[in-house]
Amino acid sequence: WHGRGGEPLGVGWVARDVHAGGRCCAVLGSLVLVLANSSEYGSREGRRGAGSWLDAKRGKVDCLAIGICNPFRRCAVADKLTSLYPDISWPSLIHPTAIYDKDSCRIGPGVLICAGAICTINIELGQFALINFGCTIGHDVRVGRGFVGNTGANIPGGVSCVEEVLVWTGATGIQSRQG
Repeated sequence: WHGRGGEPLGVGWVARDVHAGGRCCAVLGSLVLVLANSSEYGSREGRRGAGSWLDAKRGKVDCLAIGICNPFRRCAVADKLTSLYPDISWPSLIHPTAIYDKDSCRIGPGVLICAGAICTINIELGQFALINFGCTIGHDVRVGRGFVGNTGANIPGGVSCVEEVLVWTGATGIQSRQG
């Protein structure tokens, strides 16, 4: 799924490298959904309008991924598409160079873990979380739905983040209080 910046290209990169690593994953194209008017879909050069394209491909599209770095928009797009296309799945895409403990990490649907990301032990990544390239996450961290850890962010151990949290590029540590 498409955003306006470079993240959609990153999704394509992760998907291509996952495919090259032996898992079946291919990018058919990128789509643009205009959220301001839920009945209207947009497209740009080289991109396809979402609604008509997905409607025409019903039964042929297995899954979707979101390439948007804004946590609010990530969740809004996920909600919209999940309600319109409940039969399409949201796999987690994990770049082959990402490091994480497969035994103790719990990864929700629609999660994207980019190249060079490090998620240590006992990590929980909520639905549609994005761990951008070079982001590190310490032990015993829980991040909510739509969390975005941007490039080079460092999330220390023991942190719990609510839904739709953005950690800026290069940030080193956050404090979150659920209440």
